[in-house]
Amino acid sequence: MSKTKTYIIVAIAFILIGGIGFLSVKKNAHTEVATTTTELHASDTLDSKNETIASEKTSEHTEEEAKIFSDNLASVGKNEHGQRGETTSTETTSLLMPVEIDKTFTKIGAGRSHGVGITSDGDVYTWGRNNLGQLGYKTDDTQYNPIPHLVMSDASDIAVGQDHTLILKKDGTVWGFGSNYTGALGDGTNTDQATPVKVKDMLGIAHIFTGYKFSMAIANDGKVYAWGATCAPSSVRVAADIAARINTLDGGYYDPVPSINPNGYDHNQDCINEAVIGIHSKSPVEMKSLSGVTKDISIGYGHALILQKDGSVWSFGCNLYGQMGNRTYNNKVENAKPQKILDIANVKAVSAGFRHSLAVTEDGKVYMWGINAKLEDGKRLLNSSSPVEMKTLDVKNLASVHSGYDISFALMKDGAVYAWGANTNHVVNNAPDQMLAPTLMQLSKKIKVLAPGIDTVLFLTK
Repeated sequence: MSKTKTYIIVAIAFILIGGIGFLSVKKNAHTEVATTTTELHASDTLDSKNETIASEKTSEHTEEEAKIFSDNLASVGKNEHGQRGETTSTETTSLLMPVEIDKTFTKIGAGRSHGVGITSDGDVYTWGRNNLGQLGYKTDDTQYNPIPHLVMSDASDIAVGQDHTLILKKDGTVWGFGSNYTGALGDGTNTDQATPVKVKDMLGIAHIFTGYKFSMAIANDGKVYAWGATCAPSSVRVAADIAARINTLDGGYYDPVPSINPNGYDHNQDCINEAVIGIHSKSPVEMKSLSGVTKDISIGYGHALILQKDGSVWSFGCNLYGQMGNRTYNNKVENAKPQKILDIANVKAVSAGFRHSLAVTEDGKVYMWGINAKLEDGKRLLNSSSPVEMKTLDVKNLASVHSGYDISFALMKDGAVYAWGANTNHVVNNAPDQMLAPTLMQLSKKIKVLAPGIDTVLFLTK
């Protein structure tokens, strides 16, 4: 074989070998690219899945979330505004576990038509009606918002009024939102707030309290502050009334308390007793006579109960039904100064209702005064301006008492709940409108915390 042919054969061999190597490298490179692409697609899918899960967890209105329930929140009563946290508006006296987002609540509060709860990690959720901003965030539907919504974190306590809410944060500051017609939010205005606003000059606060017209707080240093019971200027109030009642004129007749009032109450009536309550401030002022000696406070519609460290109880504010417990029935300017209730002592707990009051003494006795506080001949309820002992409760099994809207509740150590008083809002099943004696509520779970509203009661179950 000639050298030329030999060279040609060797060259062809090298070309073939090189081509095979090139194809092999190209194939491997393609495989690597394909593998990398697959991995990228897998990563994208995982990220997308995580984003989807996160989205589902944070969304307040997904179908999946509507199937998840809190493990300890329950309710009875009406739900026309979603205040039970349930997606059905059907009224029922049976116990329901409201729709939630898989959270455990530690504290709860019920207003006129909204609910508030704090989770175990300090998150505050609200649900229900939002016509006055009482949910703490802006909603498209102000009438029906049953799905709990996160409005604030790092909270340590809540105080829920009829149409507003106060939040005590872990840093000792106080925030509020909702109706501010009487200045109960403490931000220096009478303007309703749909998002949380900071209560002015409140630092180092240990406890907060609120009711219908005003709010109070106890600071870490023992000082007591109060704010509210201060309506908008007269011209603003009159304009609001005219706007609310413009459609109630019929043949020249002026309806003084129209049903269309958007706030559900008479503006002027809210302002009649400002002098009786005596706080008259849209921002916190110190109540020096109570500072340093106050242990606990409970606020009702227009009166407050102050439990002192020595076991005595003092009160101030509205008193047409004897809810102050000072042996009189009146709304006088003198009621603005806290007065000692002379007929009880050694008290360990107090609870102010809409127009009545409750107290529990150290030896477990329960006393009540105000509207529906006294039973006459075992047949009807009468008002009482001085504490009346309730002798029909098993005080050895008593855990706590709670005042609602002309109705009262006793939570027992075994988790049972008794109620008495006006049942006109039908929160107690198979019971008359006037319950003359404590009536056992037919609940399917044992209760450890309860919070009465106007026509709804919220529970934390055991």
